[in-house]
Amino acid sequence: MSDELLKGRRLTSFAIAHRMLGTVVEAEDVIQEARLRFHRAISDGERVPEPITTDA
Repeated sequence: MSDELLKGRRLTSFAIAHRMLGTVVEAEDVIQEARLRFHRAISDGERVPEPITTDA
């Protein structure tokens, strides 16, 4: 999964996090932490599966 794919999903991820947490600051923190964990996993050689998306 590339940075381009992550950037494309950032708005959706932010919207979900904001609805769950209730504040912009907390949502931004969660998204940033997820990105850091993703990059750490990739650099450690872990295989990160692409998320399954459904168009409803």
